[in-house]
Amino acid sequence: MKFGMKQRIVITGASGIIGSVLIKNLQNDFDLTPLSRQNCDLTDFLSLIKNIPKNTDVIIHLAWDKKPIYENGIFKNDNFLMTHNVFEAAVRKKIKRVILASSMHADEYGKKILKDVRDGKWDAGYGSGKLEIIPFQTSSSNLTPHTSSFNYHIQEQPTSIYGATKLYFEALGRYYAAYHNLEVVAIRFGGVNKENSPTAKKEPNYDKIFLSHQDLIRIVKQYIEKDLGESKYECVLAISKS
Repeated sequence: MKFGMKQRIVITGASGIIGSVLIKNLQNDFDLTPLSRQNCDLTDFLSLIKNIPKNTDVIIHLAWDKKPIYENGIFKNDNFLMTHNVFEAAVRKKIKRVILASSMHADEYGKKILKDVRDGKWDAGYGSGKLEIIPFQTSSSNLTPHTSSFNYHIQEQPTSIYGATKLYFEALGRYYAAYHNLEVVAIRFGGVNKENSPTAKKEPNYDKIFLSHQDLIRIVKQYIEKDLGESKYECVLAISKS
């Protein structure tokens, strides 16, 4: 990227809640290309390649087919195909980084880690990944994320087929980082909603896993711009501190 030029960012799943929030709030800082079902079929590799602009710096992969992945003996592989295509397209077009939307469902909502962090047990022995807890505030001007490194000696426990699929995509990202020189950041997003409220859903403890629009924007922007150094892969958990 030439000095003074905006970074070029492709956002898949651009019409979803997270995509809409990011486009609205990042469009002044970056050169954005939104991709959605209306303008690009991510299951079609050639269509994806065609719709990614030259000299793209980062792909933010949010797209997700909400139809059941497995039901009554029928397996729908669109999410697998889309994610494989995104990683492969990034390599083919020499894109530096993919930011992958993962989920707290990949590991029991992060319950054990969150409990230890909120109990003040920072050195919990969990990980090579990094945990980020972003404080929820009405203004983003004074956000100071708390970060800590953990060694993941514990076995991650997905809460559903959806969570297991997200866990697989994280592993796929580690593969592309290790063998294809692609930088990959998997963000396990907390609960994001249109109302931008920790009480928008009546699910038990939803306020504990809520991620505000302000914090969503902050952490994504951070990982667009962050220098990963020699590290090619990071997995982070993003919630707003209640």
